[in-house]
Amino acid sequence: MKYYFSPTISYKAFKKVCDKFPTGGIILVRLDKILWKMLRARKINIGIENSDDPIFISTRSIPIKAKLICDKK
Repeated sequence: MKYYFSPTISYKAFKKVCDKFPTGGIILVRLDKILWKMLRARKINIGIENSDDPIFISTRSIPIKAKLICDKK
């Protein structure tokens, strides 16, 4: 199952989810902020799936019946 980040998600919620994943190798400073800004500008779509590499980035549009990760309202 794939879950996509909603383009309207706040930075605080986005960072909270991303901090749960382990990091390895070289990490760019403020990478989470860069990815969030690109998501908000609709340049990319970011998702999570159950696999060895859980986070994926795509330029394709979000499927119609996709599960979205959004802020708590």
